[in-house]
Amino acid sequence: MYIKNLSLSCLLLALTASSVLAAPKTRKTEVYPVQVVRSADQKEDIKEIGALMNNSLNAWNEHRLNDLIKAYAQDFKTQDGSDLSKVSQNLKKLWLQYPDVKIVPQAAQLYVYGEYASLTLNEFSTGTGRKGENGIPADGTSNLRVWTSGYTHLKKVNGNWKIVSEEVFEEEMWQYYGTVAEKLLLDGKVKLSLPGNVIAGENYIAELSYDLPENIKGLALIERVNESAEAKVDLNEEKRQKDLSSLRRPIEFSAERGLRRLFAANQENRDELVVGQVELVSLEGKSPRLVGLLGVSRRVVPRPKLQPENPSKETKAQNSSFKEEALK
Repeated sequence: MYIKNLSLSCLLLALTASSVLAAPKTRKTEVYPVQVVRSADQKEDIKEIGALMNNSLNAWNEHRLNDLIKAYAQDFKTQDGSDLSKVSQNLKKLWLQYPDVKIVPQAAQLYVYGEYASLTLNEFSTGTGRKGENGIPADGTSNLRVWTSGYTHLKKVNGNWKIVSEEVFEEEMWQYYGTVAEKLLLDGKVKLSLPGNVIAGENYIAELSYDLPENIKGLALIERVNESAEAKVDLNEEKRQKDLSSLRRPIEFSAERGLRRLFAANQENRDELVVGQVELVSLEGKSPRLVGLLGVSRRVVPRPKLQPENPSKETKAQNSSFKEEALK
């Protein structure tokens, strides 16, 4: 269960500030299907870790933030340095936007070694927005689907197991409105392709491809958000919307069905979220009408660039000797 999971989803579609945070209805209890891969015969520890993870999972699904936080160490950090305060704020935004969002665990592998443990987790999350919110027509709702894979690291703190860090190595998110958008999603007709991991400061390409029905056209765009910029978005929403308008491209039947953008990864090792969005317009009837919105986003994790060590004179001489031998 990733406390950071979905933390940037509110940036894909507009978040309505007037919403009221409400607890979801009681749901069935979810349990991680844990497979113990490695342990030094620590049966009690395995039992305690299982209880901790299952309790925190159900606290997440029932949107009980105070109970969820109890599973985490006070010095908890995500892979890009976000602390408990930061990710708690993001969770509140997510739960506000999707009041029924929940995590359905898919698989988990547990490694225990002394006072440390790691879990590899695969999770699928779903949620439905309130009617007429998240930037869609008044009679519709937005839907959320997310696939996440990563690691959760634990440590025994004062005799109790706590989650000390989390790292996501794959995350793909879909947000959509309308039956046309849902069908395109299920049929794999709209895809966002890009590397999940990149070297900090280096360039990478994001490609949004789409294959739409003949009677559908509209606008498409690719944008990027990183965690360090998130706080500035609300303050500069008017400028952001203006910038987005310049990025939108009309979808023409004769044009290549796709968009590409080149990005330079940040050098602060902050996770980035690349979003591809398609606005679907029907040409049937007397005038064009909006029939759907579809957004696909993927997390990009910049990794530090390793600096090669300067080889010693002895190493250089040895390498030269090897090279001479190879050329003989």
